This record gives sequence, structure tokens and C-alpha cells, in this order.
Amino acid sequence: MPGVSRSGTTASALLLRGHDGPSSFRLSFLLSIPTAFGAGVVTVLDGGVPAIEPAMAAVALATSAVVGYLTIDALMRLVERVAFWGVCVGLGGLAVLGGVLVYLI
Repeated sequence: MPGVSRSGTTASALLLRGHDGPSSFRLSFLLSIPTAFGAGVVTVLDGGVPAIEPAMAAVALATSAVVGYLTIDALMRLVERVAFWGVCVGLGGLAVLGGVLVYLI
């Protein structure tokens, strides 16, 4: 469904199953690995191998891996220090603000 976050859905489901906030986030991010791999497979099957040089593909992959790891690490540290509901409300507020800004600009 458009506008529904994969990580938000999995974290919510894990919370409903009785997991605490930090472990829900951690498991949600781990679940993104097969999802990302599957998206890559579907992309290749739908449109073939993208026309990009192997060296540039390796740089893009390494960059996204490092930035993704650092972002998830920062978010996990935040969830361990701040109440989980506060992080959810803050991220939701940022999403709404971003949507309003996109709409206005």
C-alpha cells in the first residue's frame, strides 16, 4: 500500500506480539535485508541488468551499505536512550512535516 512503511509495519507487528521497542526496531531492520535482496532480484528480472559500470556499482553499493549502517546505528542508539513512543511520535511528526513541505513547494 502506498504510504505504508515496511519498517513501521514490521515494528508495529512485533510490538503487538510483545517485543520491546529496541528489539522490535532491531528485528525490523534485520528483516529489511531479504526485502532489499528480493527487490534487487525483481528489478533484474523485470528490466534486466541495469547499464552501469561494475566499479560504479561497487562504489554505490559500498556507500549505501556504510550510510545505511550508520543511520540504523544512530537510530538504535536513540531508541535505547529515549522512550520508544517519543521516537515514534518524533519520526511521525517529521514525516508529516516533510509531506507538508513537499505539498507547499
